[in-house]
Parts: sequence; structure tokens; C-alpha cells
Amino acid sequence: MVADDRVTAAIDRQWWWALLLGIAAMALRAELWPGLEDYPDPSWQDTVVNTLGYQVGLWMVIVGLMGLFHRYADRKGGAYTYATEAAYPFYILHQTVIVLVAYVVVQWGVGIPVKFTLIAATSFALTVAVYEVAVRRWTVVRPLFGMKPKRRHTM
Repeated sequence: MVADDRVTAAIDRQWWWALLLGIAAMALRAELWPGLEDYPDPSWQDTVVNTLGYQVGLWMVIVGLMGLFHRYADRKGGAYTYATEAAYPFYILHQTVIVLVAYVVVQWGVGIPVKFTLIAATSFALTVAVYEVAVRRWTVVRPLFGMKPKRRHTM
């Protein structure tokens, strides 16, 4: 899809609308059909609209994020370089951190949106912290996470 210049140009022009439409579709789906799977016998129309709304919303979010990243992540710089180096270690670390945080948070007596937000935000922050403290700065550990050894600064 992204190999076609016409599609890429359309995504670059319309990414904001796609992202906005996707978020709106996902929010509408979450509001209108909060527990469709729990209904004893949902009508096929509800199931089709629910599934279609979810899929269209998800697709629009993906297209919007593609355009957003194409526009802003195409630049070389400090944050880009940092994120590029951190991507694989972050991928390796994040699941363990999420499971540990979720183990604690799911036992709390708060709503699911609050739990999700806490788990996502806390897990992200802790994964970045673990990467920064336990992986990035230690030359011995870096190869275990697929990173090149740290370069020594010479004068």
C-alpha cells in the first residue's frame, strides 16, 4: 500500500482527518456497545455495526498514525535517534513491566478505564526508566538487548 505514491500522498494530505475519524469511531463504538459480547443474543445488525465500527475506527487510527509518523518521524535528531536505539530493548522489556504493573493495578477497586490508563502510563514510564538505568548505560548489558557497545568518547 505505501509503495504506491498516490496512496502515500493521500495519507500525507488526510492523516489528521483519518486520525480524528478513527478516534471518534472507536469512542462511539465504546460508548454505544460497551459489552455487546455479554448480551445473551445480540442481533446480527448490532454485531455487524459493532464490528464494522470497530474495524473502520481501527483502520482510520492506523492510517492517521502512519501519516503523523511520516510527517514528524522522518526527521533525524535527538529524540529520533534515542527512540531508534531504544526500540528493541523497549520491546523486550515492556511485557514484563506491563505484567508486573497490571498484577498490582487490576486488584484495585477502580473502573476499567482508570486501570487501563494507570497500567499504560505506569508501564511506559517504568519501561523507559528500566531501559535508561539498567540497559542503556551499561556496556556489558547492551549486547544482550541487541544494542551496539557504548562508544567511548575520545578527546
